[in-house]
Amino acid sequence: MLEAVGYVVLGLFLLLVPGFLFSAVLYPKPTLDAWTRAGMSLGLGIMLLLYVGYFLAKPELRLLDAYPFVLSVLGICAVLGVIAYFRGGLQLFAPHLRRLGSAVSVRRRKKLEGPAPESGKPAEESAPPAAGG
Repeated sequence: MLEAVGYVVLGLFLLLVPGFLFSAVLYPKPTLDAWTRAGMSLGLGIMLLLYVGYFLAKPELRLLDAYPFVLSVLGICAVLGVIAYFRGGLQLFAPHLRRLGSAVSVRRRKKLEGPAPESGKPAEESAPPAAGG
């Protein structure tokens, strides 16, 4: 069961991530809406996977196996990620990362403050003792 879930997650990763990075290279500014970008990512991902499979299946290479295929797709993702970074295409993630960062900082702040005092008992203050007692 877990093996099937792993294959599904890996398949979605292999389909969507290269296509999304390629669309971020082609259209670095947020000119596309979410549905258009998702459809474009799916189509470009399928196209990239077809080309990778075609070149790995050449008789002189004999590399059409799972590990070379996944490693070549990860290499393509790395190259597309670097190009998208320099073109400014990774700014598409900026609003989501800011939202995630603020949520993490609120949780961290609550964890550092400790639990809130109970409502029935007043919080004891650690004031210095009065001088001249």
